[in-house]
Amino acid sequence: MIKSNIGAVLFGLLEGLLLLRLVALLFAGRPDNPWLALVLALTAPLTVPFRVLDQWAGQPRFGARLELATLAAMLLLGLGAAGWLWYRQRRAVTQQDAGG
Repeated sequence: MIKSNIGAVLFGLLEGLLLLRLVALLFAGRPDNPWLALVLALTAPLTVPFRVLDQWAGQPRFGARLELATLAAMLLLGLGAAGWLWYRQRRAVTQQDAGG
């Protein structure tokens, strides 16, 4: 049972970290804070592909900002999680039909 839920926990953990990043940057969190630096370091690989959105929107590098790269990463990760859960459910039903 635990093994089957590891993916859902991982997706939830990543979404939570991205949400923490979004809120911290929205309220101008200081990157020299050790906890925020850890969150930024853990979530940076997820947001790098979408950095062009922030450059395109003219987001400031420092101070309060709505980071569009983080929003895009959250959306894509959420869609990926929904697709993965749908696939697992469909595969379980197919295996149940084949076995029974």
